[in-house]
Amino acid sequence: MVKCPVKLLALRVEDVMIKKVHTIDAGFSTRYAARMMDYLRVSSLVVVSDGRIVGIITERDLVSNIVAKACNPEKTLVKDVMSSPVITTRPNSQLENAIKYMLTNNIKKLPVVAGEKDEELVGILSLTDVARLHPAIYAKLLEYQNDLQLQVNTKAQQYIL
Repeated sequence: MVKCPVKLLALRVEDVMIKKVHTIDAGFSTRYAARMMDYLRVSSLVVVSDGRIVGIITERDLVSNIVAKACNPEKTLVKDVMSSPVITTRPNSQLENAIKYMLTNNIKKLPVVAGEKDEELVGILSLTDVARLHPAIYAKLLEYQNDLQLQVNTKAQQYIL
């Protein structure tokens, strides 16, 4: 396994997460979601249903599932195109582990939850925000991702050849 070149010893997710999280109900139209993202100047919304987190909808979801497929955004609901199940993290999680997971799994936004049953949405961790707030950390983690990708590609070539 590739070792991460930087240790983020004391940093926790809560030290970097954005506390103001925008949500949308799963039953709203994707047009409404797109207009909401545009108005709020955000690239994703956490999707809720009956007060529970059920997914996340991103600009990529809208482009891939609505625009590219020429679907009607007025008739297509958020629940039909959202990414689900949503992967979450906790505020006290190590930032390094959360970022490694995001980079390894191509996740750009990670809702942060608290409570006994992870029912309370308390923030969101974004690779963009990490890059903006801690560019040196992000640069080192990208090196880690590149090393990991090289390792994966090398292993894949062994099976192809």
